[in-house]
Amino acid sequence: MRKIFTGLFLSSLLTTGYAQDLAMAPPLGTFLSPVSGCSMSATEAVTIRIFNAGPTLPAGTSFNVSYSINAGAPVVELVTLAAPLVNNTTLTYTFTSTANLATAGTYSFDANVTIAGDIVPGNDTYTGYSVVSSAASNGGTATGGTNVCNANNAGNITLTGTVGNVLNWEYSTDAGVTWVNISNVTTSQSYNDLAVETWYRANVQNASCPIATSTIAIMTIDPTSVGGTTAGGTTPACSGSNSGTITLSGKTGNVLNWEFSTNGGVTWTNIANTTTSNAYSNLTVTTRFRARVQSGSCPAVYSSQRIITVNPASVGGTVSSDATVCSGANTGTLTLSGQTGTVQSWEFSTDGGVSWNTIANTTTSQNYLNLTQTTMYRARVRSNPCSVATSVPATITVVSASNGGTLAADATVCTGANTDTLQVSGYSGSIVGWEYSTDGGTTWNPYASTADTLIYTNLTTTTNYRVEVLAGGCTSAYSNMATITVDTLTVGGTVSGNTTLCASGNSGSLTLSGQNGTIAQWESSTDGGITWNPIANTTTTENYSNLTLTTLYRVQSASGVCPSGYSDTATVTVDPITVAGVVDASTTVCSGNNAGSLNLTGSTGSVLNWEFSTDGGITWITIANTTTTQNYSNIATTTQYRATVQSGVCPSAIATAAVLSIDAQAVGGTLYGGTTVCATSNSGSLTLVGFNASVVGWEFSTDGGVTYSPIANTTPFYNFSNLTGTTDFRVITASGVCPNDTSTIATVQVDSSSTGGSVTANDTVCAGANNGTLVLSGQSGSVVNWEMSNDGGVTWITLANDTLTQSYLNLMNTTTYRAKVKNGVCPAVGSTPATITVNQQSVGGEINASATVCAGQNFGVLNIFGEVGNILDWEMSQDGGVTWTALGNTGTTQSYSNLTDTTWYHAIVQSGICAADTSDLAIINMYPSPVAGFNPDTVCQGSPLTFVNTTTNSVGFITLYNWTFGDGNTSGAVNPIHTYSIFGNINVDLFVMNNFGCTDTVSQIIVVNNLPVADIFAGGPTSFCYGDTVQLFAPFNVNYAYSWNTGETNFQITADTTFDYTVTVTDVTNGCVNTDTEIVNAYPIPVANAGADTTVSLGFGVNLMGSGGISYQWTPATGLDNAFIANPMATPTTTTTYIMEVSNIYGCINSDTVVVSVNNDYLVTVRNVLTPNGDGFNDKWIIENIESYPGNTVYVYNRNGQKVFEGESYMNTWEGTYNNQALPDGTYYYVIEFTDSDVVVKGAVNIISSNTNK
Repeated sequence: MRKIFTGLFLSSLLTTGYAQDLAMAPPLGTFLSPVSGCSMSATEAVTIRIFNAGPTLPAGTSFNVSYSINAGAPVVELVTLAAPLVNNTTLTYTFTSTANLATAGTYSFDANVTIAGDIVPGNDTYTGYSVVSSAASNGGTATGGTNVCNANNAGNITLTGTVGNVLNWEYSTDAGVTWVNISNVTTSQSYNDLAVETWYRANVQNASCPIATSTIAIMTIDPTSVGGTTAGGTTPACSGSNSGTITLSGKTGNVLNWEFSTNGGVTWTNIANTTTSNAYSNLTVTTRFRARVQSGSCPAVYSSQRIITVNPASVGGTVSSDATVCSGANTGTLTLSGQTGTVQSWEFSTDGGVSWNTIANTTTSQNYLNLTQTTMYRARVRSNPCSVATSVPATITVVSASNGGTLAADATVCTGANTDTLQVSGYSGSIVGWEYSTDGGTTWNPYASTADTLIYTNLTTTTNYRVEVLAGGCTSAYSNMATITVDTLTVGGTVSGNTTLCASGNSGSLTLSGQNGTIAQWESSTDGGITWNPIANTTTTENYSNLTLTTLYRVQSASGVCPSGYSDTATVTVDPITVAGVVDASTTVCSGNNAGSLNLTGSTGSVLNWEFSTDGGITWITIANTTTTQNYSNIATTTQYRATVQSGVCPSAIATAAVLSIDAQAVGGTLYGGTTVCATSNSGSLTLVGFNASVVGWEFSTDGGVTYSPIANTTPFYNFSNLTGTTDFRVITASGVCPNDTSTIATVQVDSSSTGGSVTANDTVCAGANNGTLVLSGQSGSVVNWEMSNDGGVTWITLANDTLTQSYLNLMNTTTYRAKVKNGVCPAVGSTPATITVNQQSVGGEINASATVCAGQNFGVLNIFGEVGNILDWEMSQDGGVTWTALGNTGTTQSYSNLTDTTWYHAIVQSGICAADTSDLAIINMYPSPVAGFNPDTVCQGSPLTFVNTTTNSVGFITLYNWTFGDGNTSGAVNPIHTYSIFGNINVDLFVMNNFGCTDTVSQIIVVNNLPVADIFAGGPTSFCYGDTVQLFAPFNVNYAYSWNTGETNFQITADTTFDYTVTVTDVTNGCVNTDTEIVNAYPIPVANAGADTTVSLGFGVNLMGSGGISYQWTPATGLDNAFIANPMATPTTTTTYIMEVSNIYGCINSDTVVVSVNNDYLVTVRNVLTPNGDGFNDKWIIENIESYPGNTVYVYNRNGQKVFEGESYMNTWEGTYNNQALPDGTYYYVIEFTDSDVVVKGAVNIISSNTNK
């Protein structure tokens, strides 16, 4: 056995010897461990202390040591000293064999050690060492936590499963932050009338083990059910035509259902509706609605009732009765019956019911009085709130009173020739007849007509007319009187004073006589009476002066309305002033070859004669000509012409002369320089000689002089160049106004340029087997020779041939031919060539490269080389060349892609017109390809999805899988598992490859459904004071299902307690789920205590004793020294209720009130000493608190009873004087009376002053 020495402790004794050893013995050896404790184990160490009372034991000494438990079998171990064990020292030894104390209980340990030479063996035996092993404290389980109704609850929390004794219970109202002790050592804890969520737990201790706490029982407080208030809807409502929604507010709890009653609430019918709104429609009777609300475990209660009063539909009824009355003198009453509802108003219509006018009348009868037109009446009835209904109307037909109407306006007519129609309008009744009067209405004569018009004709005397009208049985009435005034005929009279005079400096008078009527105006005319101009003159005389035109005069007169008449006409003839005019126009004429006419213009008067002068106007020769035109011919000298003119009696005048100037005849001259040139490039000069006057221009003609075209050249020289055809030239000369003359003609002969023409026709032939003949046409000139070129016209070889044809035979190369042609003096030119294109023999060529590829997923390009000619097409065959399919490709490459069978390709090549040839073959062989596949699926965002691979491969094996999940992630697994963090329709690709390197790709849509939005939105602060609430909203969606950890299943809940509110939102369309949590803190409200009500005397103060918060506010602040502390001094003047509002550390507020009653007990304190010595101290008599009772009267008397002071409403102002003189020192007696009380205060005051003897 291994020996363990836990320590060697040497104690030196002060003395040696057995006596001292015995003294120290009891007991020097003992157990050191184990010690009593909790939750002891099965491996507790046993340690003893051994005391050597004998001689020193050397190192290496061995002895036995043992222990036993509860007198059981001993555990013996051999101890071998590693060091000397000195006399009177101890050795601590721990056994390697441990003690099993795992089972709770009391254990008794015994130990024994044998040390040789120890003379006190009792030191080596240790018995009765007791160890208590206690089980660990177990707080147990507190059961009974539940939801209870606020302030109306009672029950017990029970503790089970404990180990140990209950020390106490505790409760917490702040979710376990702080705990309050409950003196209860039982296993049951009662509760009642809890108002806030309360947690309960018990503290349990077994023996001296650490205290254990039980589980927590939580009493969740459901707020008291509050039914709330119903509102909304429309009341009253109209029967059978109504709708609305009643809303519930202010509730506490969940709506269990709605109910309605149609018998005033006697019985109720359930409505399966748990929302806070209830819709209704088309009610026919008055209906009451209410909601039934329950908050958690609290009893259900009803909301207020919402009464929808339903009124019957409006019925207009009937108005009676119709009547016929006379206009302006009528009365009656209409009555409404059969209506449903109340009369809103009456209406009347005077247009047959087209429009209606409102009458402010809400009764069932309507009066009418003195109606003047037919009127309909009806009532507007409404059964609120139904639409207004109108009654059946009643019609009062009004026969209008006789009204003579209005006769057309008066008129004035001319005697003996008049007619018109009189018409009466606006009358009421029937026309009895017409009447007329010729004596101004004194007497009237009947006219037998009942029409409303009367025609009068050719009246000669002023006449009055009127109409008699009769309406029904009413008195007849006359129209107004119309007067037709008759005027006599007009006579124009005679105007005298005809005369003739000159336009300058004339005057005279005209006179009217013999007229009848009033002169309206004079008129004049200067165009022979065609038009007349008015003259503002109403007298019988008209003066004129300085007339410039012959003028006719007349007078217009009128007699009343008779047509106006004109007098006869008087003419004042006016000769215009002579104006000689101008002879036009001066001009220049050609000498000896001229003729023309001169005209006199602008003259006034007659031509007396013409004159001419050839010496510049010095002398004039008369020409017997009285016309305004003078002819001349073949004059050779410059000559002037003029005419003499006279107007009537006015003086004659001579016209402005015209001058005829003379120019000499023109001579054209001779033109030199005619020649012959080539059309392609030519030039030369022409010269004019022998001409007089000016060169006007040159002209040329290319048609042999038939037509000429102008050349802008006024010199006698002309240079020509590059003429294309034979051209004639001439020059035009001019001398003043004389005719132009033309020079002789010079001709330049132009040979046309040589034209090579065209050789036909181009042709294409096959090399070594060809022939043909080329023909020249369209040339101008003669063929000089032919030429041929084998290098595309770079060099030419001359052929001795001057004919129009050229033959060729068995050409091997492309060859071009042309002819050389020359015309006249022009250089020779080549024709347009013809080319015989020689095609080489067709060669099919070779194709590279044949290949072996993957079936269905391949691509390659075949190239042809060594071919001669053009590729007509490529062809393919998939049956070993038995049949071929044209590919429509003329290029040198042929692409292939995604072939599924072995395919042969060749190309067909043709060189020009030569026979086509076929290329060699290219063969594309196939490897088999895999077919990629997997199943589409649907998954929720964030949930793992296992992809099921359905790929097939007919030959070989798959060597590669590559998944592309569409969200940036990939995998090479066969059946991968992937979780999507995105949502939507996602394209997933699977790429596979087999051992031949052949691949395939498949795409499928994986539908990843978006998680429902679960983010909780708080409708207000989530930290608030207890009693408040906050609405928590999960995003609403008709496809969402909601589950809160409070048990509610609506998207919206009301949170009123501290809690972590978690909502689980499920999208019912796809089963996807999401959650969110919102932490809500409902802080406790402070317990406000304003203190006990108290009483104070008026004028005195009292400290208010507020408590319960960290901040305070008292209202009203009146009478407080500080309204914002817990204990302000209050000095109210009247009994006052103070409201104390406190807030705690969370800002939660509560309030309490305290009443301070004020006693009007007239408690005043009178100072009994007055020292009015002017030192500023106690100079005035002070009565403390007197200001609280202003209705006072103070009297002061001396010892003799004499009144020395009296003051009303005393305010501490008396300074011990009487009649403004200081009173002597002494004792005085006061009496204080109060106006509103019979209280009297009496006493003495002492005046002490150094001024006593003054």
